[in-house]
Amino acid sequence: MGYSRSQFRELKAEFDTALLDADGDPRSCRLYDVEMVEGDFKESDDLAAVLHQLHIPEACNIAAVISSVQRLLSLPRSEVACRELSEVLITSLDMLRENIRDAVGHAAGYQETDADRVIRRWAGFLKHPRQYVFAHRCFDGSELGDLDRIEIDTEFLTSWDQLNARERDRKKAELARKFTVAKLPAVSELTNFFVSCAGHLDLLIQTGRHRCC
Repeated sequence: MGYSRSQFRELKAEFDTALLDADGDPRSCRLYDVEMVEGDFKESDDLAAVLHQLHIPEACNIAAVISSVQRLLSLPRSEVACRELSEVLITSLDMLRENIRDAVGHAAGYQETDADRVIRRWAGFLKHPRQYVFAHRCFDGSELGDLDRIEIDTEFLTSWDQLNARERDRKKAELARKFTVAKLPAVSELTNFFVSCAGHLDLLIQTGRHRCC
């Protein structure tokens, strides 16, 4: 299963609202507003040295991922393309989560939200399915008819995350060789994640202000 063209458009609008500033720049670029204090540098200072001193890797790294997700959300021109890019979207959002986690973790104390966990768990399943179940994902639900199948959804992944190693091995043995249908997170779950990212970035920016002032 994947997202439709209309859902991609909805996600693009919500993503831009949450993670771009009033000028249309990635929200993380506001870190430069905090760090660049007027009068710190003289006109005669070497430009390369000034830029090196002002450079904020976290801001640029997060901005690059935000821009990448923007392009991905704008890319599909057909329903087929949307379905094919839906899983790529989830893993790209996980890259954003990791970059924000690492930036906020060092400066302000990152607190994982429920929305963050949804993306982390889904990306883990999509990138490392062997750690979950040995299963066929060659078909969508409509092609399987009445055949027995496992539905992988957010609830399944949440419960899986709470199992210990022995319980996971036992569960994998029970589910081995069965057909699997992946029901990707709802659009609302993704938009909740966008809002969560914005909150983390605002915390990082606010921490920067306290450090500079």
